[in-house]
Amino acid sequence: MKKLAEIVSIRSGIYCKTNLYKEEQDGRIKNNSDIIRYIQAVDFEEGGELKPLAEDSSIVLYESKLDKHYLKQDEILLVTKGNHNYAAIYPSSGLNYSSIASSSFLVLTITDKTVLPEYLCWYLNYEQTQNKLKEFRKGTSIPSISKSLIEGLEIKIPALEQQKQIVELAQLIDKEYRIQTEMRNLKKQLLIQTIQ
Repeated sequence: MKKLAEIVSIRSGIYCKTNLYKEEQDGRIKNNSDIIRYIQAVDFEEGGELKPLAEDSSIVLYESKLDKHYLKQDEILLVTKGNHNYAAIYPSSGLNYSSIASSSFLVLTITDKTVLPEYLCWYLNYEQTQNKLKEFRKGTSIPSISKSLIEGLEIKIPALEQQKQIVELAQLIDKEYRIQTEMRNLKKQLLIQTIQ
């Protein structure tokens, strides 16, 4: 077991005044390199995938002072405000814009080469870890978790090969769950069609 602060560097997301993507499509944006996506907790699907850039996505226009806050591939975003403290990996490959994280997140950058980002993300979303994060929450209206508590979170780190196996198995379980959900929905639709 290692403390989280021993395997990652941790920085806070930032607060910015934002605009909606659709409001900025009035000619001020020449291409997506002019914008920076301001990622918030609502920008992730239930499975942890980043939703595509849409008209209702929050953005900020480029300023050089934001450069140091750009998210990098395989950084982990951990929601520390609210009642859902999930983790998600930032998938910078395939995106044609830069992003920064809102103040709802802590951004984790792995510094220990014996830890896979996918494994750490899985571990942070693991039920027992989520229960621990619930214990860390403070506040009543919008609970939050302090950076110092997150830094002290103990992480079990198996060998790299075992981490890969855990990640692969977790992905298969998630895929099976999505397929079963889709099948249930199709069966419900079929039932409704038969009585109409």
